[in-house]
Amino acid sequence: MMITSVFLSNNTVFIACGAEGKRLSGRARSIIYRMPEGSLLNGMITNEQELTEQLRELWQKEGLPKKNVRLVLESSHFSVKTLELPHMKKAEISGVIQREFAEMEQYEEKLYDYAVLHEMENGAQEALAVMVNRSYIESWKNIFGSIGITLERITVSRETMTRYFASCRELRQGAYVLLLLDDMILTSVLWINGRLISADRKRMFSEAGSEEFYTEIARSVSSIRQFYVGQKAKGKLEEVYLCGFRDEDTGRCQESLNGFDLNMRVQPLRASYADNVMAAGGLLQTKKTVNMLEALKVQKKADKSLKISAKRAVPLIVLIIVCIVATLGLMAACSMRMAKATKLSEYLSDPENLRKKYTVEALNSEVGNMTRMLRESEQVKEMKESYPLADSKVTDKILAVAGYDISVRVESYSASAGEIRLTISTPVVENVNQYISSLRNTGMFVDVDYVGYGYSEVDGRYQVQVSCILKGNAGK
Repeated sequence: MMITSVFLSNNTVFIACGAEGKRLSGRARSIIYRMPEGSLLNGMITNEQELTEQLRELWQKEGLPKKNVRLVLESSHFSVKTLELPHMKKAEISGVIQREFAEMEQYEEKLYDYAVLHEMENGAQEALAVMVNRSYIESWKNIFGSIGITLERITVSRETMTRYFASCRELRQGAYVLLLLDDMILTSVLWINGRLISADRKRMFSEAGSEEFYTEIARSVSSIRQFYVGQKAKGKLEEVYLCGFRDEDTGRCQESLNGFDLNMRVQPLRASYADNVMAAGGLLQTKKTVNMLEALKVQKKADKSLKISAKRAVPLIVLIIVCIVATLGLMAACSMRMAKATKLSEYLSDPENLRKKYTVEALNSEVGNMTRMLRESEQVKEMKESYPLADSKVTDKILAVAGYDISVRVESYSASAGEIRLTISTPVVENVNQYISSLRNTGMFVDVDYVGYGYSEVDGRYQVQVSCILKGNAGK
């Protein structure tokens, strides 16, 4: 069966057209199309009308099929986790995945799915669990539907990228750093013995081809190597493969890595469609893949069943209410005396009593408004108190946990992100991980990680940039 796999993340459309199979066919068609800026940013639809027209023109220009189309996306709307699961029923796996994402309250209408990536030696299976907002998937379905394209699958780029690299024979054994360049987005992957261990996606802020551009790449490789050393994995990490780079980038990247004394060999990945990894991975046949369209279909069916059940229950509920009201009315009528009814009628129709009633209702309305305003002000106060406070208590603690031979300098603080950036300097590289562990043990941070690494020949010290994400109660 012929499949069209489309990858979208920024202003570039990657398309692979070919037969589905366990291996990629060398006859598959590969298209890389640059769209004008302004309609798509990091998987976020910024101009739906313009994006729709650009896709319509592309389909007409290239004569692409409108059926059997698979969409691959990269966006912050997706939450992704790699899980090690025993073999169990699909419903049981779905329950495990929902519990894994239970703490993520910012998602309103959640869709879940998973893919089996790898059968492990211990009998378990490595699964990629995915959660996304329902509205995000519906938006993409509507965009393609408006130009007559029938989508059969929507998945996340982490899955197709993993499947593509798993199909490459040269990557089945050993440890490798894989670098994918999509315009100015760099994806850095640590790949060990046919499995994706870690992946980091970031925007390059230096101009392509500049010295700073290659320095950023070397820093990313250095960070992955430090992580690899911390994993205490067997074997050496000596190979760096490039995907989506220009031919002249190979030598420049090699020079930059040599400048960092990394002693690693840089070369382009020679596998087919290495410049179209995410889309090409969508052509690979697999046992269980992520399909958020199917998850959407299942959720709609469940919603429909719930509405039908509620609709069928309405007549019975109405009948019960009518019976209760009628019974109560008869009981009240039988027990009530005519004299009391007459007296009550006179009381209710008294002008003075009516004036008091309207006065009380007006006061109750004012009290309700004041209560609502007080509740809103308390919510605002709670929201303000939930933000972390980056004061001297935090910075003093950061400096206090440093060893005697580690110098620490606070570079910046981003209040919107709750992020403190540090530069640490030490003559002993092992001190870096010890200091990172000490920072994590303070309990002030959600996450602490490297963002840069270098070595100065002048003073014989390692320079490491550290990113610290504050907890809400930090500094309080």
